[in-house]
Amino acid sequence: MKHDDQSFGTFLHVLRRHARVALLAAFAVLFVMTCVVFAMPAIYESSASLQIVQPEVAPDTLGATTSREYVEQRLQRARQRVLTLANFEKGLRESSDDIAPSAIYAYACLRSGVPYANGAPNLSVDFPAM
Repeated sequence: MKHDDQSFGTFLHVLRRHARVALLAAFAVLFVMTCVVFAMPAIYESSASLQIVQPEVAPDTLGATTSREYVEQRLQRARQRVLTLANFEKGLRESSDDIAPSAIYAYACLRSGVPYANGAPNLSVDFPAM
């Protein structure tokens, strides 16, 4: 057979004749590479420790700096200012900080007729304007 007469069919014929040897070589390479991968040390290792300590300052001296009080104050401000749909839309036009982005998204969904489901524990629709 001449060198120019080789085709894909000839390649397949040779591969069929030597299929066992080819498969054995492929599995041997796969096995060796698997062993090498698991024998190598881990490159990306991380560790972290989190220490939670109670503040030594009395809570009454902290004032309104705790996160719970901040959230409660913000909700109270929002409820006082955004009780009606007119006030809510006015706050949207004025880009009020009291209106949460989730409430804007909920309003857009409800206004355009798109179904809205409050799947997170936020207060997107927890006021009469919605």
